[in-house]
Amino acid sequence: FKRVAYSFVIAFFFWFFIKSEDTYTLNVNIPLVARNLQEQKTYKEEVPESIFVTLKGAGRSFIWLRLFNSFYQNDFKAVIDLSSITDEYNFELDSYYKENPEKIVLPSSLDLKFIEVLSPRNVQIKLQRYLVKKVPIKSQILSSTEPGYIALEGIFSPDSISIGGPEETVNAIKF
Repeated sequence: FKRVAYSFVIAFFFWFFIKSEDTYTLNVNIPLVARNLQEQKTYKEEVPESIFVTLKGAGRSFIWLRLFNSFYQNDFKAVIDLSSITDEYNFELDSYYKENPEKIVLPSSLDLKFIEVLSPRNVQIKLQRYLVKKVPIKSQILSSTEPGYIALEGIFSPDSISIGGPEETVNAIKF
């Protein structure tokens, strides 16, 4: 019985070794990183954190990727270049990455190839001028006192703070 069991284990390892050389496609989430944001600009809306893509490669490469995911974390991303965007731009991601394959960063030690973007198909980037505004600090504390006592108004130090963000959002803050 032991010989039969050992034979099956050895056969399984040989089969696994041979099958891991085959080419497979896998759908995975990869981080989306926006780079080269112009100075004095900020996002009006948040950019998605990741995109869902199809990759092609040897089964062994996908196994290494799954086992050592944290090791490959910095070598695994999709980059959007914002250097030429002034206000708003709609990225059609699949065609963007097919025209700029260097923007899909995959671990060089793994034999993986980008095939297509599944989701989201488009990313709308909206930028606004980054604005810093000084706003006063005012108390919203209501206090009551016992008869015969007087409540003094609180004094804050510092008397104001600076806030920053998209121009439209910062200008909407009134105090």
